[in-house]
Amino acid sequence: MTNTPPKDTKPTQRLHRLLVSLCFAAACLLAALPACICAEDAADTDYAKRLFDPARVHTIELRMAEEDWADLVENALKKKKYRADATIDGERFAEVSIATRGNSSLNRMHQLNPESRRFPFRIQFGSFVDGQTYHGLSRIDLSNFYADPTCMKNFISFEMFREAGVPSLLATYVWLTVNGAELGYRGDALADYPEIFGSKPESKRSREELSNDALVIRALKGLSEGEDPARYLDTDELLRYFSVHNFLMNYDSYTGPMLHNYYLYETGGRLAMFPLDYNDLCGTFWALVIQGEPGDATGLVNLGIDTPLLGATPEQHDEACRVLKDFFLARAESVRRQLDGTLSASTAEQRPKDRVDASHLRIEALR
Repeated sequence: MTNTPPKDTKPTQRLHRLLVSLCFAAACLLAALPACICAEDAADTDYAKRLFDPARVHTIELRMAEEDWADLVENALKKKKYRADATIDGERFAEVSIATRGNSSLNRMHQLNPESRRFPFRIQFGSFVDGQTYHGLSRIDLSNFYADPTCMKNFISFEMFREAGVPSLLATYVWLTVNGAELGYRGDALADYPEIFGSKPESKRSREELSNDALVIRALKGLSEGEDPARYLDTDELLRYFSVHNFLMNYDSYTGPMLHNYYLYETGGRLAMFPLDYNDLCGTFWALVIQGEPGDATGLVNLGIDTPLLGATPEQHDEACRVLKDFFLARAESVRRQLDGTLSASTAEQRPKDRVDASHLRIEALR
């Protein structure tokens, strides 16, 4: 990427990037993850001092017309601009533009899960208000940290460039909401959940249907806000469901990347799941679609029952962080040896006994 400042701006007003990520668990939890930017002497700018203080999690609240948000979700791949108001750490900026952005981070995520709202976004302050900036910052890009279970790859990389004296991206952590809702929880209207309630309007639904629908929405909201799961989930039945489901190893499902192929039903205000579509059991979806090859039957048969998800679990996140740290330490040792002559700086001329052994690192943990 090249950053070219507009002709009427100073170098410190160049376009910059801000990254945020969402992490979806069973209760649609939101995880605030690192965010980024770039400029010469950026640390001395007003926006850097305000927004890029890494000592705390910052907030970005977007407000836009509900029909615009629905259209953005429906047509995410078109990268169309929409009007919105942005409140950053309590400071409001009216009439900014919001659009999806990215290539693989947008297209691949949409391919894996068309229902996901885990989009990379771009906020531009001067699209509809001439000269408007965030204290000199003209653009903010929000990323979904696609293919980064550590949520630190960009953050650490940019820190290393700065330590080496290379002008680089600043980084911070932010918490993103749209229309007052974390992206895991969408709102209180039936229209916010078309994949659950369908297209039948409220005016066509019976009083009993509306009452039951309200219980489902209340449960989803309670779960997204971290309330006691036992209040909104039939935990005994869910445990029985996942016991059979995890034995069958169907990853074209809730435990796979697409988070689908189940029915959600409510009894007495508590939710449970009803199975659907098991033609991809025995790990065939994972092996053929995710790995791109038939896969190892022994490996599939022995997959751990405590780690049934295809996404990055907390344990996988911890492992990825450990691997990232150990990889950097091993790389640093190799470079030191190459510089002091104990290891050839030419790969073809290196002797195996002189090389740093990193065979214990499971590099696939970083994907």
